[in-house]
Amino acid sequence: EYRANVGQGLIEHEVVEVFMAPTLSRPTLHPDPVEVAETVWMTLAELDQALATRPEAYTPWLHIYLGEHRAAIFGQSSA
Repeated sequence: EYRANVGQGLIEHEVVEVFMAPTLSRPTLHPDPVEVAETVWMTLAELDQALATRPEAYTPWLHIYLGEHRAAIFGQSSA
């Protein structure tokens, strides 16, 4: 669960579920375009670099979850 000020007097307060599953190949994604602007496949290291160089391009919850739950989501690996 997180709570974040997203600007213009708006607060985002949600419970987010993170699901992971191993695959033999990259699945084809079909996100709802109303909900998802873009999808990109990247490694965790590439994501860390992207967050460092363009933090505004990512949702507040992603910053919060990686900061607070990285080990639980990705194991003990570090950036």
